[in-house]
Amino acid sequence: MKDRFFFPLAAMVIAGMVAYALSFEVNEAPVNADLYERQGAGLSILFPSPGTTVKPPDIEASSENYAVLASHMSRDIAPPSAGVFATLGPAYERNFAGQTIDITVRARRGRENPSPRMDVNYITPGVGQTDWRTFELSEDFTDYTLEFSPVKSPDIINHYLGIWPDNSGNGKTVEIESVRVARRKPKP
Repeated sequence: MKDRFFFPLAAMVIAGMVAYALSFEVNEAPVNADLYERQGAGLSILFPSPGTTVKPPDIEASSENYAVLASHMSRDIAPPSAGVFATLGPAYERNFAGQTIDITVRARRGRENPSPRMDVNYITPGVGQTDWRTFELSEDFTDYTLEFSPVKSPDIINHYLGIWPDNSGNGKTVEIESVRVARRKPKP
């Protein structure tokens, strides 16, 4: 197949795969819809978009309660996507929309082929998202936080927390210990 046909076709297939993955409604029954938090084995919910990979925590090895993320394509040339993402179900849209939320990723540079930074964003499809925020990573697990005030959607929708582990696309790794989205409590 000629390149002029292959690349547009490949881009359409990748966009279709991402759209298909994002179309799944997560039927979660959260204990506390003011807080979304996943850590350890709970990080198995992280989903890689094309060009990224996720190695979930090894629940057999108690010393490895973190996921390893990598990207094999620069975010600048990748099809629009959330990178490696977590899906927050409709209950979170109802409780987070119109509120200030803190999005926190507890991460560090990978032990093998470490990435010096990661990009994080938060997406509410059709109504807004944060800009990608770049964080310089340390060698120890550290909380990296950004804030956002999602706009209420006319429909009940899923929200997405996105992580791009290596903007260069050279397969460098980031280790994630937890992801957390919390509604900020009003000050008394």
